[in-house]
Amino acid sequence: MKSDGTPNRNWQNNMGNGGGGPNGMGRPDDNGNGMGGEPPAMPTADNTGLTIKTTANTTTDSTDTTDSTSTSAKALKAGSEVNISGGEFKIDSADDSVHSNGNIVITGGNISAASGDDGMHASGNLTISDGTVDITKSYEGIEGSIVTIDGGTISVVASDDGINCAGGSDTGSTDRMGADQFSSQDGVELNINGGTVTIDADGDGLDSNGNFTMVGGTVCVCGPTNSGNDALDYNGTATVTGGTLIACGAVGMEEGFGDNSTQYSVLHDLGSTVSANEKLTITDSDGKEILSFTPKKTWQSVVFTSADLKEGETYTITAGSQTETVTIDGIVTSNSKGMSFGRGHGGGRGF
Repeated sequence: MKSDGTPNRNWQNNMGNGGGGPNGMGRPDDNGNGMGGEPPAMPTADNTGLTIKTTANTTTDSTDTTDSTSTSAKALKAGSEVNISGGEFKIDSADDSVHSNGNIVITGGNISAASGDDGMHASGNLTISDGTVDITKSYEGIEGSIVTIDGGTISVVASDDGINCAGGSDTGSTDRMGADQFSSQDGVELNINGGTVTIDADGDGLDSNGNFTMVGGTVCVCGPTNSGNDALDYNGTATVTGGTLIACGAVGMEEGFGDNSTQYSVLHDLGSTVSANEKLTITDSDGKEILSFTPKKTWQSVVFTSADLKEGETYTITAGSQTETVTIDGIVTSNSKGMSFGRGHGGGRGF
C-alpha cells in the first residue's frame, strides 16, 4: 500500500471474478503509480453488532446478501462489532469476508475466507486472541485502525497488503483506509504479542501507518517482489522486545526495526536476488540453525529478529547458492541502502 492509500500493484489481474474485486474497482497503472479509478463505495451496515458462539459449521458462497436495510456483497458484517468465539466458517465473498464499521474480536473458531476485497476489515480495532484465521485470497488481508494479535494461527494471502493498519474509512479513494501522507497517523498501531502469523503479500507484508510493536509470537513474511513495497512498512516507529520474525522482500524501500527496541534485529540485503522456493537459513558460529524460512517468491532483502541473537556474534545467512555473514554490532544491524527514509536504521526519519 502506498502512503497515499493507493495500491501498488495491478491486483485485479492476480485475482478471479473478473479481476477479483467488486465491480467498478479502479486498477493501478502498470508502473504502480496509483489508482486508475476509485474503489467501490462500500455499503453501510446498520448500527448493530454480530456475536457468534456457535460450534456449527457455516458456509457462505454468495455475492449478494440481503437484509432489511441494504444489499451487500459482504459475508459477515455488523455496524458496531463482530465477535466470534467459536464455530467453523468457510466464506467466499465478492466484498469483505468479515466486516465491521466498528470493531472485530476473534477469540476462537476456524475461519477460512476467500475475498474479492478485504479478508477482514474493521473501521475500528481488530483483535485476534485465539482460533484459526486462513485468508486464502484477498486484496488486503486484515485491516483495522489498531490490529492486535495476542494468539491464534493466522495465514494471509493478499494481492496488496497482508496486514494494514490505517485510519480513515472504507468508502472511497480519498477516504479509504490508509489514505495519508508520509506522516504517522495518531491512534494507528500494529501490535503482535503472540500467535503464529504467516503472510504472503504482493504489496507490503506488515503495514502500519502508525507504530509497529512486537512483543511475542512467530511471524513469517513472504513480501513483495517490486521495489516500491516493503516486507515491513511503517510511518511511526517499529519496536521489538520479544518474539521471532523473518520477513523477505525486494530491495528498494526495505525497513527494519528501530533502535528503540530491546531485542536484537538484522536488516540485510543480499548481493543478488534469490529464486522462489529456495530455503533461507540463519545459523550461528557453531552451525546451529537459529531461523529458517522458504519464501514462495523471489527476494533479496531480509529482516529477522530472535531472542537467540547476541551482540558480537557472527551469523551465516544461506539462501540458494548465496552465503553471507553478519556480525551483530548493536541493537539494530543493517547493511541496507534502501530508500525508506532511513526508517529502521534508527527508528527515526530522514535521509
